[in-house]
Amino acid sequence: MIKHYSIAATFGITAPVSMQVEGFEPAQNVYVPTQKPYVFRKDHLRDVLAFLGSPNGDGLYLTGPTGSGKTSLLEQVAARLHWGVHAVTATAGWSLTICSVSTCWSMAAPCTG
Repeated sequence: MIKHYSIAATFGITAPVSMQVEGFEPAQNVYVPTQKPYVFRKDHLRDVLAFLGSPNGDGLYLTGPTGSGKTSLLEQVAARLHWGVHAVTATAGWSLTICSVSTCWSMAAPCTG
């Protein structure tokens, strides 16, 4: 079931009380990450919440060096909104195909040698 969460209360940032984001009611979903102490950077959180609010059929692509917090950011947003997630780690030379009933997506990294 859909639930609306206050951005200020949910993410511990300064935001108008009227600003909310959709999530889910807490449930026993094994794909929802464990909520851990986390300090959200407003600029990164803003981008993720804007995407969740209006994805327009697109994917969210995060880049950055190893250990910069890309996975932690998404996991902690998902934990607080009770979104189930599945992380895929990509390294040089990786490829991935994801298929639904009617569509397949394929991603690949160029091989360097």
